[in-house]
Amino acid sequence: MRDENDRSWPISIISTANNQRHFLGSGWKNFKASNKVEDGCRCDFQFVVDKANVAKELLVRAVRRIE
Repeated sequence: MRDENDRSWPISIISTANNQRHFLGSGWKNFKASNKVEDGCRCDFQFVVDKANVAKELLVRAVRRIE
């Protein structure tokens, strides 16, 4: 996973048994802490795919809640 400042974090993707839902696993906590993501923040995700349509990277932009 890579942020808008080109910093990267290795993450795992966890899938449910029926492969219907997917979750960010290990690495997500480190990303959240480094980018100060907290309740009320929005994260925009973009998969970067190769010519074979395989996702090789996940770009994430954290948008902080305006109070």
